[in-house]
Amino acid sequence: ALRLKIVAIPNERSLHNKVTPRGGGVIIAIVFLAFLLVFYITRQIMVAEFLVLFGGGLIMAVTGFLDDILELKASIRFIIQFFAVGWGLYWIGGIPSTAFFERLPVLYAIANAVAVVALVWFINSFNFIDGIDGLATSSAIFFSLSTGGYFLWQGIEPYGSLLIVLAACSLAFLCFNWPPAKMFLGDAGSNFFGYLFGILLLITIKNEQLSIWTWLIVFGYFITDTTTTTFLRICLLE
Repeated sequence: ALRLKIVAIPNERSLHNKVTPRGGGVIIAIVFLAFLLVFYITRQIMVAEFLVLFGGGLIMAVTGFLDDILELKASIRFIIQFFAVGWGLYWIGGIPSTAFFERLPVLYAIANAVAVVALVWFINSFNFIDGIDGLATSSAIFFSLSTGGYFLWQGIEPYGSLLIVLAACSLAFLCFNWPPAKMFLGDAGSNFFGYLFGILLLITIKNEQLSIWTWLIVFGYFITDTTTTTFLRICLLE
């Protein structure tokens, strides 16, 4: 990474004070997607959900890794993120519908558009905290273990097993990301995490496997912290 200059260089807003390799999250993505492919080959996951998780996850990981190497323009990153989230929503059939939305299809379309924007924000929230040693990885471990453990307890597969795999990969990476960090996830890892958790949230809500309120409890602190910090920075013109 140092030889190829895939590094995070400290600046006035950084919390690290030395050049640190980034992009290590691509390894987590590769291992997780390999397990996901095995689950698909053994018919433990449906085609649509496989396309959502594998296709969108691959797009996020590859784009993120390219960004770690080439530092893509923000406009290009956003276009790809919106495409990936749109891809995911298309294959799961949109957000859960209600009788209210059935009577007002225009509002349902607007709600789906809002969901796309919210998921793109969620993806970038993970990227936002990756510069803090161990924070993004620790958050991913907490999210994976808490939801994955619940799914296993309730017999909700393959999501329980997949999330435990994700937690194990993240725990291994934490050895390199623990303060002082020897490596950062980079966009390859943070974008992948954000997409994966966001899409799993929608899938399990739509399948009535986990309520939105439970997900909000799990993600509550993370969403509130990143959103509040970003809002304050905008107000302070930072």
